[in-house]
Amino acid sequence: MYTEPEIKESANRSYIEFYYNGTRLREYNANKLGLSILPNKAKTKANKHKLLKKLKFEFDKALEKGWNPFELPSNPEPILSLKQAVDKIVAEKSGGNYSRTYIRDIVATSKQFLAFLTETELNSPSDRLTSNRIAQFLDGYNTSNRNYMNKRQYLNVIFPGTIIKTHKKKTVEKLHEVYSEPILKTVLHFLRTEYPRLHLTALPDQTGYQTMIT
Repeated sequence: MYTEPEIKESANRSYIEFYYNGTRLREYNANKLGLSILPNKAKTKANKHKLLKKLKFEFDKALEKGWNPFELPSNPEPILSLKQAVDKIVAEKSGGNYSRTYIRDIVATSKQFLAFLTETELNSPSDRLTSNRIAQFLDGYNTSNRNYMNKRQYLNVIFPGTIIKTHKKKTVEKLHEVYSEPILKTVLHFLRTEYPRLHLTALPDQTGYQTMIT
């Protein structure tokens, strides 16, 4: 029997508390679950609270599945470095049932992100990376709000939590905007490669198309 974990916050060390078979337990991190959740190393009070909520969620889930805090796991999973965690997610996405363009953008974003980080950051657990460093990376793609938001969404796939830790920027869609010939040529080439059927419906006429792509 166990009680639902409760968050206990203080100015010094915060933790979650619950009872298991009558014994009171306090957990300051998720090491027992093989997870890297370290609320007391958070830089801000808000981020610390978010990590405590995540810590509570993971222990709730483990207890519901029958986890016994007094039994040591036979093969505890090692804590992955940031690079290992990103590579694992990219491998899972690459092998999934996703479009070629989606996988291409995920792979490209992962390479750009890993190249941006320092060796120390790459070899540290993911939760050690500060929000400021994520924002600095995204600032490199701030040529437009749409470009920034697209990169932010892809980064959130390979580095979960990006959307929570970074600012959203409003995008304004322009309807019925006339494309210049170079842009239209690029769009038609993209459609022809990735979406052949849609490409055919986008052609104004055969003569105009030949002019566009030559």
